[in-house]
Amino acid sequence: MIAMLGLALMASAMAAAQPVANSLQITARDYPEKAAASNERGYALYRLVVSPQGTVVRCTTRGRSAIDSAICAALQARAQFQPATDEQGRPTFGVYEGMIAFRVKNRNMPPRPNRSVMTLTVDSLPEGAANPSYSQVGLLVGPAGDILRCAPMQHDAAQPAHVMKALGDISCTQLPGSYRPEPARDANGAAVESVQTAMVRFALPEKP
Repeated sequence: MIAMLGLALMASAMAAAQPVANSLQITARDYPEKAAASNERGYALYRLVVSPQGTVVRCTTRGRSAIDSAICAALQARAQFQPATDEQGRPTFGVYEGMIAFRVKNRNMPPRPNRSVMTLTVDSLPEGAANPSYSQVGLLVGPAGDILRCAPMQHDAAQPAHVMKALGDISCTQLPGSYRPEPARDANGAAVESVQTAMVRFALPEKP
C-alpha cells in the first residue's frame, strides 16, 4: 500500500488539447448501417492526435468494428481543438482520448470499460474523497514515450480541490516509473513530443 504524502503541486503552463464547442458530437447519422443491422452496441474508446494548429492528424480506436471506423471518420472530419501547450505556453502536439456509448433500445449494455492506466491501493484517502477516487494528470511525453513532466489537473467538479491536488501529486510520483505512454505521431508517422493525460484510480484495501 502507498501512504498518502503531501507533495508540492508542479507549477506549469502546460495544458492539454481541448475540444471546441460540440465538434466531438456523434449523432445517430454516424451509426453505420452494418452495425444497426446487427444491433451492435457498447463503448468505443478513441485516441486523437491533435496538431499545434488544433486539427486532428490521427485517430485510432481499441476495436475494429464498423462503429470504430465510423467514429474515426466522423471525428477526423469535424473535430476542432484548442491545441495543447507546453511549459512555455507554446502550442504543441496533444493527445485527446474519449469514449462514446452506442446504445440499442431494449438491449443491455456491456460493462463500462475502465479508462484508468493504473490502480493504486492506499491506506487512506484525503478527507472528502470518494472510494474509489480518480485522478487525472497532464503529461509531457517525449518521442520515445518517456514522461518528461507531470502535473495534476482539476478534472472533477464534484471533488474538492485539495483532494484533486493530493491525488494528483501521488499520481505524478508513481506514473514515471510504472507507466509508459504511447508516443504521439504526426501526419507523416514521425514520433513527436506531446501533451497527454492519464487517469489513475485510487482505492482503499478491500475488506476481508
